[in-house]
Amino acid sequence: MKTFKYIFAFCLMIVASGAFAQGLDGIVVEKYYSTDAADAANATSNGAITPLPAGSTVYRVYVDMAAGYKFSQLYGTVAHNLTVNSTSNFYNDPSYGVAVNPGTISLVNIRKNTAMIDSWFTTGGAASTKAGVLKSQDTDGTLGNQQNILANNAGGCFGLPINGASGQDGLVPSTASTSVAPNSLGLGTATDVLDQTAGNSIVISNGSIAALGGVVGATASNMVLIGQFTTSGQLSFALNVQIVNIGTGIAENYVSSNPVSGELTHPTLTLVPNVAPTVSISSPANNASIITGTATTISANANDANGTVTSVQFFVDGLSIGTDNSSPFTANYVAVAGAHTIYAIATDNDCSTATSSTINISVANNQAPTVVLTAPTSAVVGASITFSANANDVDGSVAQVEFFVNNVSVGVDNSSPFSVNYIATLGSGQAVKAVATDNLGLTTTSNIVTLNVLANVPPTVSLTAPLSGSSYVAPAVITISANANDPDGTVTQVEFFVNNVSVNVDNTAPYTYDWTSTPGLKVFTAKATDSNAAVTTS
Repeated sequence: MKTFKYIFAFCLMIVASGAFAQGLDGIVVEKYYSTDAADAANATSNGAITPLPAGSTVYRVYVDMAAGYKFSQLYGTVAHNLTVNSTSNFYNDPSYGVAVNPGTISLVNIRKNTAMIDSWFTTGGAASTKAGVLKSQDTDGTLGNQQNILANNAGGCFGLPINGASGQDGLVPSTASTSVAPNSLGLGTATDVLDQTAGNSIVISNGSIAALGGVVGATASNMVLIGQFTTSGQLSFALNVQIVNIGTGIAENYVSSNPVSGELTHPTLTLVPNVAPTVSISSPANNASIITGTATTISANANDANGTVTSVQFFVDGLSIGTDNSSPFTANYVAVAGAHTIYAIATDNDCSTATSSTINISVANNQAPTVVLTAPTSAVVGASITFSANANDVDGSVAQVEFFVNNVSVGVDNSSPFSVNYIATLGSGQAVKAVATDNLGLTTTSNIVTLNVLANVPPTVSLTAPLSGSSYVAPAVITISANANDPDGTVTQVEFFVNNVSVNVDNTAPYTYDWTSTPGLKVFTAKATDSNAAVTTS
């Protein structure tokens, strides 16, 4: 933990009792800059107290006040510690930040090395008639400029870049009261607050960082820069602020939590560390096989525990293929042959990022389906026969199987099991085949089955009872029986007649019927019908 060397005498103005207008609009945190490899190299060459990883964030913290108010001081007491923390060390630049009179630091040296991305407290940030303001308040380059460093916008997470030809980095002409002398850029003694030692926690329990006489904001928004903190970790703080109503001279003391009589609070005085989002690739599946040229949708699940996911960027082999700013998060990819890796990076509303696990896919040219035909080799004319096929596709699906007899289509089936029914027509040596088509249009022809279709041979049928010439006394029960066969099919029924009048039909052998006789001469016959509808009379 860094110890606090207080800069000004600790003196809190007591708020008068009674009702008054509250002048604190809130604490504003600006992500001002994202460090790059050159910054990291400079920090190392300058003997920085702590490393400066590329991608570290330079945070600037402002007190935002209503019109007619001025900033007086940051303070910490035993009851209300002022704390600033990071999940990794704060960056300190030793070159121009220790016991150096700010007036002796030239603009060249301020821009040089990493002095302008040091960590410090300040009271307005005025220097050489310039004062720190939000980047968004200096969009046309007329108030200040960026030279050498602090010029990026890091994908929109770090405000607007400042442009221009002259002036000090990130500072604009000050409109602060000339009766005050705010700390110069937080350099010199102000930097001693961080003690030039490695650490990630600042605690002030008995001291203040004061602007003698108070200071107002440099623009109409009335924001005063109170600190800059550079870290590769997540920033958090609990601040206590005193501001003064210029008209009445009454001070308002705001504490981060648990205010007592005469104290106020505001939710923005406390900043909790941001929790990075989570992200995972949901499709395609890991180790999926994809056909060359296939339009593939890559999808990701992304969530943020303490905010919202603002974008998910998708990468194939390390190259971005697209960014989606709203759920469901997807990107389109036309598959190219080869082995590929896929991952996604999610960004939350605080510009924190998370990278998903990498999945692998393999992309190859489409393979044709396979198909095997099953069909009878013989049939009789008029018979209903079935052609069936076993069809598969290793890298897709079978869209259809079409069946052919002598190259003439006799039917198409679009779903497994693949089959068609066919009414046999006369002819020998008929060529039967099946053609399978996959989901991408590739086809494969099956084996060929030779089908011989012959003319139907009618069934045979003969009566076995009663015997011709038999005599009966009516009414008598007479059993009528017949033998019936079919050489190229089956007998489907035998119908019995007495004097040409049908008396019964039997569908299964043995074919019989018990008939009750009536007086008179009777003639018995039987008709057999085969599976191809041919009929023979006994």
